[in-house]
Amino acid sequence: QFIYYEGSWMNTQTVIHNPSEGPMAMLHLLPEISGADRSTPTLKYIASQAVHYPWRLDRQTCMPVDVTAQTRQADGAIVQHLDTERCALRAIARWVNWMQSAGVYDNTQIILASDHDGNDNALGREYGDMRKNGVPWKPHALLMVKAMGARGALRIDPTLMSTADVVSLICRENGPCPDIPGLEPTVDPASGQRIR
Repeated sequence: QFIYYEGSWMNTQTVIHNPSEGPMAMLHLLPEISGADRSTPTLKYIASQAVHYPWRLDRQTCMPVDVTAQTRQADGAIVQHLDTERCALRAIARWVNWMQSAGVYDNTQIILASDHDGNDNALGREYGDMRKNGVPWKPHALLMVKAMGARGALRIDPTLMSTADVVSLICRENGPCPDIPGLEPTVDPASGQRIR
């Protein structure tokens, strides 16, 4: 009997009533299903809906709870959204700790990226980036990169980047990708000139 097959949790539509709970369960299982015995470089691409609405995870246990209403903070952020993001980061931290104990962290590149933020983002309100209905746009995406061999505290890099840079980051770190054109999203491939 399989519980996970070809990138999907089996029977999640009947067993799990929240579309974000299956992906969150996968994040929690990463240390248990990962291995450190490969002798060749390996790329693991994980796309997850773990922090998407509806947000129903308990802040402390990260287990699903019944939520009848979303609670907004004064800055507009939804508390349950923040709790779900906290749970996802805790699960990723657990996987990073596993990588360290397995001895593969130093030669592992980690890239966390999102396509957009939530419409409860306080930054949209702070900068007046609002739609006509008073809901902020979702312009702020997450891009966090840990290069191979990187150590020390997290820091902010002022380089202009977006999630469009993920492929070029992977190819730069792991060797050339000759079949992928336009690896530098900030440069026009035809002219070689910076476009953003």
